[in-house]
Amino acid sequence: MIKHTVDYEKPTPYSRPKREGINANLNQFRLYLTYRKQVNTIVSHYHSQSRNNYSLLDVGCGSGEFLRNLSEFIPANLLMGLELDYRLVNEAQGRCGKVKIYEGSAEVFPFPDSSIDCVTSFHNIEHLYQPESFVSESYRCLKKGGILVLATPNPEGLAARLLKEKWHSFQLVDHVSLKSPEKWRELFVSYGFSVISEGTTFFTGFPIVSNTPLQFINYALLSVFGNLPWNYGEAYQAVLRK
Repeated sequence: MIKHTVDYEKPTPYSRPKREGINANLNQFRLYLTYRKQVNTIVSHYHSQSRNNYSLLDVGCGSGEFLRNLSEFIPANLLMGLELDYRLVNEAQGRCGKVKIYEGSAEVFPFPDSSIDCVTSFHNIEHLYQPESFVSESYRCLKKGGILVLATPNPEGLAARLLKEKWHSFQLVDHVSLKSPEKWRELFVSYGFSVISEGTTFFTGFPIVSNTPLQFINYALLSVFGNLPWNYGEAYQAVLRK
């Protein structure tokens, strides 16, 4: 039986109820800035493949915000989500319309070998007791030339080093697999992936950035650069190819 970090006895902290009016517009703009580089990478890959048969799986899709954003650029019927928490499965399905959301573990995908063009996973792998299983399943299910696009908190970043036990990701009990960019890279390569691009982001780990208007400067940097080729940012991001 797979051990997981979801606590069904408590409300999920990852719910993102739908917003209305200006709050909805601001949230959509924030998501656009945050994921702009990743979306551009994925859409470029989509256009380079046989688009009628394209398939994308977002693993640990949560409340479906990323998939909803991506469906503006790729037809919803080509997108899928995989989420363990049934409460978030229902929320994501309600948000994403024609996107198919599956309930299941990020360590065992319910899909055949070589059936998926792109796997995405944002801030999910650190929740897994066996992240190797996720990497193995991603490689198994991807078609040759398929890509894995992911992000995960960086325990080697400036915020983690300076704030120590007060760093947000160190305080979350469900972050059970935090690794350095070097360790993640070694893991991906050991399972057969090649690195297309990688780096770390900026400074949202500092409350003075994340809880003030400075956050919009950070979002603008994410939108323009995505990440930088250094190891001191808040999150490690990578694009990998099978």
